[in-house]
Amino acid sequence: MLHSIPLLYLLLLPSVVSALPRGTRASPLPTLESRASELITPPNKSDNHWVDSWGSMPRLVDARDLPPVPFTTPEEVFANATLTQTVRLTLGGDLLRIRISNAFGGSDLPITGVSVALASGDVSGVSEVQEGTTQRLTFGGEESVTVPMGALVVSDPVQLSTPVKATTILTVSIYSKEGQKTNSITGASGEPDYQLDLPSPVQGQVPLGEGKAGVDRWYWLSGVEVWTATTNSAVIIIGDSITDGSGSTAAIASSPTVAGPASFPASTETSWLIPPSRTPIIFEGVNDILNTPSDAEAQTALAQRMIWGLKQIVERLHTQNIVVVGGTIAPFSEPGGNNVNRETTRRTVNEWIRTGRVFYSVVDFEKVLADPKSPEQLLEAYDTGDHLHPSVAGFQAMVDVFQLDVFDLGLPQGNRKPQ
Repeated sequence: MLHSIPLLYLLLLPSVVSALPRGTRASPLPTLESRASELITPPNKSDNHWVDSWGSMPRLVDARDLPPVPFTTPEEVFANATLTQTVRLTLGGDLLRIRISNAFGGSDLPITGVSVALASGDVSGVSEVQEGTTQRLTFGGEESVTVPMGALVVSDPVQLSTPVKATTILTVSIYSKEGQKTNSITGASGEPDYQLDLPSPVQGQVPLGEGKAGVDRWYWLSGVEVWTATTNSAVIIIGDSITDGSGSTAAIASSPTVAGPASFPASTETSWLIPPSRTPIIFEGVNDILNTPSDAEAQTALAQRMIWGLKQIVERLHTQNIVVVGGTIAPFSEPGGNNVNRETTRRTVNEWIRTGRVFYSVVDFEKVLADPKSPEQLLEAYDTGDHLHPSVAGFQAMVDVFQLDVFDLGLPQGNRKPQ
């Protein structure tokens, strides 16, 4: 079984969660400058549409990533608790709405109330919000909603007093009086070495104190959409720890990536979890090669399964009129430690990515990062030292080679060329 872990890259920053445990006096929604949102219908403009401004890849939260006691008990999670989570938007708009996912929940998810506001100082990871910006959200006109097992809900549109823009830090507060009666919940993990400020409780200008906790995870929140021009769209990178910026610096490690379910074995089952995107980019495969036995028979079979899996993902996206960009697998061999069979798999898959004429366009990251003298290895200047993850200079080289004209959808399908 292949077990590459895809990561969705959407220009988001880590958010944190604060909660009020059972027995703590807490209002379900912010009480400062709070006002219920009116049910708003987006204008009937053919030149506007809903686009993800922030998004995460829903996944089953590992036991080690569940919120700490007392927010998790053997019977439930987040009972009488408020989650305050901050996210960084990448597109602006006059209207916004959020998605709450229970895709992997072991029970229905009862939500008592939700609010959004602009974070104080426009800083991620803080609990204070800008005065006069708090808005309660509704779902079909109701402030509470129950999300069935395996489902997601989308809020009604809301218009903030100050329109959001790219890089706006949005605070989303979710309150559940009953909590979720299971330890199987939906969320997304942040990078463990993120530098986070612990947030305050949902009510506003109160410092974090007894009965509250901060964690570097997202729970239940899976997307923020904005009503914007059809010329704007989201770009998603489905990748691995390289996409996550692992091993570089805090600035890159805090890049907007969220781990999700495995791509190849579950491409059919999980593709519906991927947020809408005009041009997703697929850049993964190294974990599959490294985690498969290195003998020739296993690696030969793996190469064929990887090619088949990539075809499946691309073809499913094509049925939605979405074109896909492919990225070649970067070198990962250690000096003097090259495994011929694994290297053969990498080169076989890369050659298919370049010449298979399945992808709309190809970004040749292998060519950019490889040492010309030892092409099975990263160039020393682009190596963090683990011979797998690019350095800051390596990431910059990847950025420099990426040409924005890959998003020119007027390019005929027959003219796909590697970059």
